[in-house]
Amino acid sequence: MNLSVLKAGSSRMSYQLKLSRRSLKSARFISRLHSTIQKALIESGKTQQQVAHELGVDRSVVNRRLKGSANLTARSISDFAYVLGKEVEINFIDPAAPKGTNWIVTAGANGPLALEAPHNRHVNIVGATPAGIESAEA
Repeated sequence: MNLSVLKAGSSRMSYQLKLSRRSLKSARFISRLHSTIQKALIESGKTQQQVAHELGVDRSVVNRRLKGSANLTARSISDFAYVLGKEVEINFIDPAAPKGTNWIVTAGANGPLALEAPHNRHVNIVGATPAGIESAEA
């Protein structure tokens, strides 16, 4: 992480935080993780106090973990899953699209070609002619 000061005019300064690709990827993952746990808590209808009671910890511990001010461990994630009646699944997946790619073309073993947009919208190609490609959104 690199913090640099940029002068913006004569009397004003702004700060620009530069994160490495690794740090940015980590930050995004941790943010998604916290959001997922918070969503599961809301859907469960339980309060932080109820979760804390079931885990045998103070409510402030649960709050810090949910806010991100305390580091989540595999154990604490498992504890949240247990109390919320959920299972935890971890997958390592290939990135959807290389940087600068507009579409990814894939071919299934027995299926039609598919175009995948960076935002994971699938379009199945049902016919191609010299005039263009006929498609049906999946």
